[in-house]
Amino acid sequence: MRFYIIWILFLSISTPVAAGNRVDDFGELFEAVCVGSGLVAQNVEPLARAWIVAKGMEMIKIPDEQFPIIGAGTKEAWGIKGNQSAYIISRGEKAADSFVSISCSVAIQDVKSKDITDYLERHYRLRKITEEVQGTNNISIYSASLLGYTKPIALSIQSVHDITVVSLFDHH
Repeated sequence: MRFYIIWILFLSISTPVAAGNRVDDFGELFEAVCVGSGLVAQNVEPLARAWIVAKGMEMIKIPDEQFPIIGAGTKEAWGIKGNQSAYIISRGEKAADSFVSISCSVAIQDVKSKDITDYLERHYRLRKITEEVQGTNNISIYSASLLGYTKPIALSIQSVHDITVVSLFDHH
């Protein structure tokens, strides 16, 4: 259900376009914002703004009341549109055992999940931990060794229908 509502959010910010270099743009955005933030909450928005300015795009803040449909623990979220592409970026915090896990996610519509997965596997040192499929929902979780991070970080790729969400989050 949550992904159907996210799909509606995409409809409000996007215009249809062929996939083209959208996988590369998605990868650049994920690298610039989520990886680049070091999962430090106050870094996410400024990095997103810098990326959209460089790309000549627009960024709109998604209202707090829509956070529950984006994901549990969402603290901030933005829609990015322009150049016939649209993305949703979110930052979250979730209690996990004895610590608070910080996350950064980027969502894209109308790009094959396999293309995103192939891109990430080419550009990062990933080790698949698990993969789950339930109905049309598919989620893969990896351990990622990233430059600038002192320990491996978790990376998830979740897809349902035509929406793919890639999340980076800390874990112990």
